[in-house]
Amino acid sequence: MVADNSWAYKGVEIAAVEKIAQDLRKQGFDVKTEVPFPVGISSRQGRIDILAEKGNDKRVYEVKIRDRDISKEQYELLQNVAKDYSAKLYVVYVERPQSNKIEFSELPEILCKEFIQHKPEKIADFNELQVDVIKISSISLSQKMVKVSGNAIVKGVNGDINDERNFFFNIEYDIKNEVLLDSQFLFDDI
Repeated sequence: MVADNSWAYKGVEIAAVEKIAQDLRKQGFDVKTEVPFPVGISSRQGRIDILAEKGNDKRVYEVKIRDRDISKEQYELLQNVAKDYSAKLYVVYVERPQSNKIEFSELPEILCKEFIQHKPEKIADFNELQVDVIKISSISLSQKMVKVSGNAIVKGVNGDINDERNFFFNIEYDIKNEVLLDSQFLFDDI
């Protein structure tokens, strides 16, 4: 099964609807969410994200993720729905969630270099070190320094046998001078 990120967008839309509804209630509006289209307005089943009313001020809100524009047909349909409720139509666009991806391509080399220089006891007999399957659990970045925590596997040759050890790490790395400032390693017991 492959899941795309449409579920995340739907979650953002739901959160935006809840926030707008809450704000409208604070302004004294009677608010209903997920209201079915009036009977006979369209051959399609549909729902209004928000129907808000305060005295003669009636509003229909449609919430959309910014990069998912509303089609002309959808807009006309929503205008007809709003007209049927004697309401004004508001289309609210929310920003698409951004994911920040940080790539730290030098991390395996930095960890290997540290192991070679300071040979932790658990891998003292390893030759031909290689760090693999790095999973970063936290990263903190400033203009001068990066702090990284996570776990990984160190592989190497132990005598005539290929061997590997799981380990956890915390490092502080000076980006400007490309120097490892501090490192902590904890190896899983075998």
